[in-house]
Amino acid sequence: MVLTAWIVLQTGDGAVRANLKIVGVVDLPFFVITIIFGLLWKRTTWQGALAGFIGGSVVGILAYLLVVPDYFHATLYPMFAAISGSLAAHVSSWHSVLKVYEPSMISIAPFVSTGTALVITPLVSLVTRQDNSETKGIWKHFQAGEEEKGEAFHLIPISVVGRVGVALMVLGMLGFLFGVISASRAFPLATSLAVGGMIMVFVGGLLRVYSE
Repeated sequence: MVLTAWIVLQTGDGAVRANLKIVGVVDLPFFVITIIFGLLWKRTTWQGALAGFIGGSVVGILAYLLVVPDYFHATLYPMFAAISGSLAAHVSSWHSVLKVYEPSMISIAPFVSTGTALVITPLVSLVTRQDNSETKGIWKHFQAGEEEKGEAFHLIPISVVGRVGVALMVLGMLGFLFGVISASRAFPLATSLAVGGMIMVFVGGLLRVYSE
């Protein structure tokens, strides 16, 4: 994430657009892996989650470097040209086709990085060994009944505060995605929606964690 922030800083983008790029490329894959695979698929391994996060972030960054002309000519093209002239020519031809999507990249990149994470995470999880004892302990807390002693975490909250937290997380995520997508269309409230959505997800997460 620090590397991504440094790269974006070199482009001269404003703070808000830079933040949206970083969140879309780096944070969104992490969030999706945590929610979809961490809570809904028992077979997920830490290696799969890590590979999905890194792979999604890298592909999202490469998408920006390949599509946006300023990024392409400053970084990607010189790198490939140093390796092989024919390889640089092929990459340049791809750039010529894809550069028309530059205005929409702030909306496209999050889906590219997230989609990559959704593919890599289960594939790596299936070929790596799972720590059954630790995983069973975690899922036991999810499935614990009221009669069992000890602290149990209910996947579906049973308290009003917990349900409000989940609702805030869902609405916040939807607001964030709409803000990111509408930013490429110069929607005047795009930034407010994206930032407000992130805050709602954070507040909702806190309510959910500290409630039943």
